[in-house]
Amino acid sequence: MERGPADAIFFLFSDGTHYHRMAPDHIRQYIENYRKQAIFITRRIMVVISQLLSRPSVKPVIILQSDHGPGAYLHWEDPGQTDLRERMSILNAIYFPTQNYHELSEYMTPVNTFRVVFNEVFAEGYDLLPDRSFFSTWSRPYEFHEVDAFFRAHPRAQKLR
Repeated sequence: MERGPADAIFFLFSDGTHYHRMAPDHIRQYIENYRKQAIFITRRIMVVISQLLSRPSVKPVIILQSDHGPGAYLHWEDPGQTDLRERMSILNAIYFPTQNYHELSEYMTPVNTFRVVFNEVFAEGYDLLPDRSFFSTWSRPYEFHEVDAFFRAHPRAQKLR
């Protein structure tokens, strides 16, 4: 978020180098504002979840999922300068009324979320797909680089797993 005239707060849909290129302290500001947003939405979501679970006649399946992690250390044009662990880490929380979570994995990617849900809730038999993650740059959004392949090519990079 940015402060404007009369301390108005503006929300920006940018992160990484697009956000903090404006001033050196923007990384610190990004992290603080991201933390505040996470606290705010967590409080709101907990109220909704409590309401859903308090209804005795309703047996909900609850899925909370993000598409990517934070972008404080995201370099939009260079995965080698990006903290891929930060960017590729997502929230993927699932609640089943049966509390049977045997198909879930710590490293499960979104491609398998609904396969697991359909298998558990509707007794389907969907095979799980390989859990793979990809990075693309801002200037070449349709040129995908597999994250695991990046780590193999750059052994000094921090492993995602």
